[in-house]
Amino acid sequence: MKHFRQYLRAGTLAEAVAIRKEVGPKSLYIAGGTTVVPFASKGVDVLIDITGLGLDGTSDHGDLISVGATTRLSELLHPDMRADVPVIYKAASVVGSPLLRNMATLGGCLAGIFLPSDIGIALLATGARIHLRGEEQRIVPIGDLLVEGWLSGYELITEVRIDKRRPGTGAGFAKFGRSTVDISLVNAAAALEVSKGTIEALRIAVGQTGSKPVVLAGPALGAEGRDVTRDFIRESAEQVAASVRPKADSRASADYRKSLIKVMVARALTDAAAEAGVRFAD
Repeated sequence: MKHFRQYLRAGTLAEAVAIRKEVGPKSLYIAGGTTVVPFASKGVDVLIDITGLGLDGTSDHGDLISVGATTRLSELLHPDMRADVPVIYKAASVVGSPLLRNMATLGGCLAGIFLPSDIGIALLATGARIHLRGEEQRIVPIGDLLVEGWLSGYELITEVRIDKRRPGTGAGFAKFGRSTVDISLVNAAAALEVSKGTIEALRIAVGQTGSKPVVLAGPALGAEGRDVTRDFIRESAEQVAASVRPKADSRASADYRKSLIKVMVARALTDAAAEAGVRFAD
């Protein structure tokens, strides 16, 4: 069993960042602790507890929701989140088991070793913004964080801001794993904005185990100005699958993952269209 050299409880954000900066890569911020063991195998021996810094909970800011970094995933499963940002509710509800969701934090899912996480892919599609605290505070699009890989250096995620659902917009999420509690073999999310059934904006994010997620926006898909039809969804899913180079591992072959990508993207897009108010002619 791994023995850590120090367990430090930070009293302020500035103190937490200062400790991490001084100790370097042998230190790790800890809240839920669900990724401690994988990081420990990489030489981490100092843990910095950030659970007392007031970074938990959600707040309503009119047209957006702010979620603190140490908010447990299970705390996202309440009616307000389901009404305001249903795709985040759905993604959070299928992460691991209830026991894991009661421990894992939103910030940990975005900064941790298991990339891509289900919640991270949903946030990528919706274009969430991440608040980081280092020597200074800064706000970055989530794509700058996740597409490059998990967070490095000593910066600390403090909160995530997510736009609320509004009329004419919709988002969907779909995943496939070997079991309901397994890490996804493939997951996908889509965020769609339509006007009278015509696409004004589209963003699709795809994740697969062991590699960086892929994000495709409307121009790359030739989506703007097109009608949302079942044929469009099928064509888009095929286009996304063709643009991704799946990796093979002990859990799935590359070909199997490519087939799953096509199905998961189609499901996410279909759900996004339905949420945006699109009605398909049967």
